[in-house]
Amino acid sequence: MSQTPNSAAPKVQEFLQWFAALESDEQDVLMTLIYREKKVRDVVRSLGAMGLEQRREVFERLGLPADLVSRIPAPDPATLTEAEVEWVDWKAPGS
Repeated sequence: MSQTPNSAAPKVQEFLQWFAALESDEQDVLMTLIYREKKVRDVVRSLGAMGLEQRREVFERLGLPADLVSRIPAPDPATLTEAEVEWVDWKAPGS
């Protein structure tokens, strides 16, 4: 379903015109949704690149259900690397 740049250009222009016609508060809402979606995709991509043991450790430290580990597709063995994760202990505000 890959499109060449020329075949996508009219759709991009149409989208940009539609977006520009939105009220500024609607543009802000849409951009916030898009940004959040991108962050979620980045997290899923990072988790998907981790080995199973590293993934389990991350989920355990975050307190996420173990069955979520199996929902993320297994990584391509050729791209498997140890992701660098910086652990920072979370402190509740006011503690």
